[in-house]
Amino acid sequence: MPTKYETQKKFEVSEDLIHNFLTDLRKKDINIFERAKLIKEYKDHKGVSRRQLAKQLDIPHPTLVKWENWASIDKVKYEELKLKGFSDRDIYLKLFTNKGKGASPVNFKTKLDLDLKRVNQIIVSHIKEPVTSEDTIKYLEELRNSLNRLEMNIEKRQNGKNK
Repeated sequence: MPTKYETQKKFEVSEDLIHNFLTDLRKKDINIFERAKLIKEYKDHKGVSRRQLAKQLDIPHPTLVKWENWASIDKVKYEELKLKGFSDRDIYLKLFTNKGKGASPVNFKTKLDLDLKRVNQIIVSHIKEPVTSEDTIKYLEELRNSLNRLEMNIEKRQNGKNK
């Protein structure tokens, strides 16, 4: 009697159906881990490279690589970072790569920390030779007010926790 795995291996699905399903991987509502698993399993089953599969599906090779790389990301760590407010992009960078210039999410505990560092880097890049408009001062005042409100809210929360 064949095992469950052997029975599943014999089950054949039409190439058109698989192709259509894989093409649907571009949809945003597909679970990133399921997409990664499907790509890896299909690649392994067909014995095709990432580059070959990307060409077959008319998907840029770097996109397919990124999608498949999610299979190597720890789901527990992913969930912890989601709870801290990190986006999928930031989580991918934090857990998979150290590439890129500027603020990398690798050393930040919260999404807010990362965003504040990025905003600061942007502002610092304009200090020496700012190109301004008649609205620049108004925008700086809005930013200053928002930062002050944020700081007050953070201090209020921290003081509430210390009591």
